[in-house]
Formats: sequence, structure tokens, C-alpha cells
Amino acid sequence: MDSKKKSRTKTDAKKAAKAFYREGKTLKQSFTEAGFSETQSSKGKALLTERAHLMRAFKAENERQIKRLQLVGQSMDGEAQTDFVRGTLVDVAIGGKGSERVAAASWLGKDRRCNLFQPDTQIGLFQLQVPSGWESRYLTTEPDAVAQILPATFEPAALDSGRVVVPDVVATKDEEPIPAVVQPPSPEIEKFKDSDFEKF
Repeated sequence: MDSKKKSRTKTDAKKAAKAFYREGKTLKQSFTEAGFSETQSSKGKALLTERAHLMRAFKAENERQIKRLQLVGQSMDGEAQTDFVRGTLVDVAIGGKGSERVAAASWLGKDRRCNLFQPDTQIGLFQLQVPSGWESRYLTTEPDAVAQILPATFEPAALDSGRVVVPDVVATKDEEPIPAVVQPPSPEIEKFKDSDFEKF
């Protein structure tokens, strides 16, 4: 064996995937621990697309982690999950640093047991002033205001028989007739089926 040749380090794709998903390390750190060179590890996601076996290992580990989380979720009922979330927030609020501590405390304050950030209920009453010139747009109890809105030729229907009689034609500018009411089909017409009519 030539002494000038460097011994090739064996890479472990599964180890890289475990370091990334289980230990929370970056891609570069995971690749370096798995035996990849510094240059290769610096490629990050590009190395995954270059090496098919590495991509397969990452996908398999990702699926394992998803199944594990699904099993954990199924083993806890709603109350246990609520307590777990609250406990996690309390843990981060006590032991965390900086912005993550503030965020955890903020989420705890929004919890329904604390309810610190609910706005106070306020009922505001206000008067709306009608702009000048718009008085005719609003109905009021004053007879003058009603008279301004109704047309000059309007005559209320007489209720001699106790019923309102609507005329066939209402007096308008163009003397436009009211469309006639269409009566429902008679029972004789309903006897026919769609197949009785010729289709075009």
C-alpha cells in the first residue's frame, strides 16, 4: 500500500440521521460525526441530494421519529397532554434564558387558568350625528320627515274589507305594470314525466 494515499474514513449514514433527529445537532455536525470530511459536511442539504443512501437513512429516521411521537400522543389523554404542555412551559419559564423564557411566561399567562391577557369588557354608548343634507335618508317618527321620503302621488290603500288590495299597476314614471304572479302547475301537468318530452 502506498504511504502517500490517505486511508479513507468509512461514513455511517444512520449515525448522521440519528445525530440530526435524536440529538438535535446541525447537518454539518451530524455529517462530521458520521465520518464525512469537513468539505463534504459543509455542503449541508446538498450532500443529501448527492448521496442516495444518506437521503434514505434520513427519511427512515424521520419516519421512525414521527411514529414514536404518534405513539406518545396516543398514550396520553387530553388532560395529560394539557398538564404536559403546562409543565413544559413552566420548566422553560424557570430554567430558560432570554426570549424563550419570556415567550414561555407569555404563553402561561394566556392559559385559561391564568387568563392574564384578556381585555376588560367595556360597553361604550355613543350618539351618531346625521350629516346635514342626509335627513331625508332616515325614517323618523316625525310626519314631516316621512312626507319628504314618500312620493307626492302616493295614496294609502283603503282597508274596507280588512285586507290590503294591491293594484295590478302602480303609478310610476313609465307606467310599468307589475309582473303577473305565476301559478303552480296543475296536477294534470305533473302527470307527465321528463321522458314524455322530446329532447333537442
